[in-house]
Amino acid sequence: MLVSEALAVSYAGKTGNSVLSTDPGRIAAQIITRIGFLGAGAIIKHDFTIRGLTTAACIWISAAIGMSAGAGFFEFAIVATFIDLLCLVLLHRLEKKYAKDSYRILEVETTNNVNISELIDTVKRENLKILYLDNKRDYDENKMLIKFTIRLHYKGFTDKLSHIIVKDLEK
Repeated sequence: MLVSEALAVSYAGKTGNSVLSTDPGRIAAQIITRIGFLGAGAIIKHDFTIRGLTTAACIWISAAIGMSAGAGFFEFAIVATFIDLLCLVLLHRLEKKYAKDSYRILEVETTNNVNISELIDTVKRENLKILYLDNKRDYDENKMLIKFTIRLHYKGFTDKLSHIIVKDLEK
């Protein structure tokens, strides 16, 4: 931002054989474009889960704060930093208090003689919705792999619920 301002000031009004046009906003526009690509690279989709949205937003707001400070708008940069940190902390705490949908694939490997309906009842006991169920049997090794695609409507972090389900299934 300082370089773009310096170029605009030093070449303003100077003409030679060719017309030289300076625009300090062009470098800022290119910064925003490049940061958009970096943010898009931080977003990862895996199965039913999308991760990295907060990281992408933080990369973008960091660039905006840096451009503001580089342009000399220090008060704006300080206020934006404060608002950004406040939002990150408060929204993280608020997220724990409200239930949300989350999708998982639960794989259970067991012997062929296990009753699948008992496993389904165990999974449903925690108020989970089974969206899809697939099982593969290996009769040579007496093993069965059951894949549940589940939707959980859960308040807090789903890791605690996952541990409860695993303990129930181990019984």
